Amino acid sequence: MSLFNFPFDAIDRTHLEILIENGVPEDTRLDFKRDAYGRSDDEKREFLKDITALANTEGGHLIIGMEEKDGAAHKLVPLTVSEDNEIARLENLIADRVKPRISRIRIKSVAVENGYVLLARVGRSADRPHGFIVNEHHRFYGRASRRVYALDMKQLGGLFMSGRTMRQDAIKFRDERLSAIQVQATPTALDMENQCVFILHIIPIDALNNPTVIDVEKAYEEAGLLLPMGGGGNAKINYNGVCMEGGADRSRYTQLFGSGIIESVRADLPASDEQGSAEKHHLRIAKGIDETFSNYLRALNRLGVFPPFLVMCSLFDTTMDAKTKLTSAGRFNYAGAIDAHNHLFSPVEINEYTDNNAAYMEALRPIFDVLAHGAGQRRSDLYDKNGGWIGASDI
Repeated sequence: MSLFNFPFDAIDRTHLEILIENGVPEDTRLDFKRDAYGRSDDEKREFLKDITALANTEGGHLIIGMEEKDGAAHKLVPLTVSEDNEIARLENLIADRVKPRISRIRIKSVAVENGYVLLARVGRSADRPHGFIVNEHHRFYGRASRRVYALDMKQLGGLFMSGRTMRQDAIKFRDERLSAIQVQATPTALDMENQCVFILHIIPIDALNNPTVIDVEKAYEEAGLLLPMGGGGNAKINYNGVCMEGGADRSRYTQLFGSGIIESVRADLPASDEQGSAEKHHLRIAKGIDETFSNYLRALNRLGVFPPFLVMCSLFDTTMDAKTKLTSAGRFNYAGAIDAHNHLFSPVEINEYTDNNAAYMEALRPIFDVLAHGAGQRRSDLYDKNGGWIGASDI
């Protein structure tokens, strides 16, 4: 059982007891500490070492208040100091000492008999390596199985390069897929004539280093969660993984790649101002994402694909001259003018699973705001004044 299969806020005492019942061992992504970290400089450094080692490797969970026996979860040892104060102390240590900042980390208390334990979730970081300062020198650590070790210069260089290339590889994949879509090299034929085409990519950070991570047969069984934006539903297995085709109008599909990447395309957004304006596109796209996004991530969760994810969206107008859309190399040309019908959206990160669809939609607000800008609006009106998701169900 991996704790990454569960939304962080949903993890409770039962999940921790299952670790004990199953004798789950410590590994690269799971670390147990029996006692709270003390306030001495050595114990503070020990905490920072454990946290940065997880962030610099594969991410993972640190459970404070879990005793291990022979390296496996053995019993809960409740903490009794003020939980709010202890969480604040650890969060402040990370904020003050760790550079660069670890953006994908959460700490919470889990109530158990006679006290609580602390659970920290650390996402694999695209900004690694993370270090902390000791006597004016940076210290960097990694994790292998149950062991934390100091990173040498070669390992540090590899982490610097990997953090930089994660986003570059994701952008490269996105650009190659856009080029393929524009020349109709798609898993199912699309009728894109005189349409605006919206493409949603959900790219697990680990996907580009692992070409095959999903069980295609199991993915086919979960195809009901892969309905395209705008509806439809005819699942088929192909060379790339599993594709869910849209309706008879050949306007949409969702492709789940063997790496865990999801590509959802809809080509049913009329390009002419008479048939459909940018404002209508904003609302139709929002409704499509609202109805499908959480199901896409639910499918990935069931297939054992872990966060974080980069969400990358693209919009282009097929009525434009092909020469303005494609370079001589056949790549998508995004260096030219950007307008409401030709845009590559900045990536948005999703750091964990949740059962709350509104939380996903609030994380995706930068995408909806840009769509609203294309319609001449200052911001998307699908959020309240506090940034809460109102929804697009009535559109």
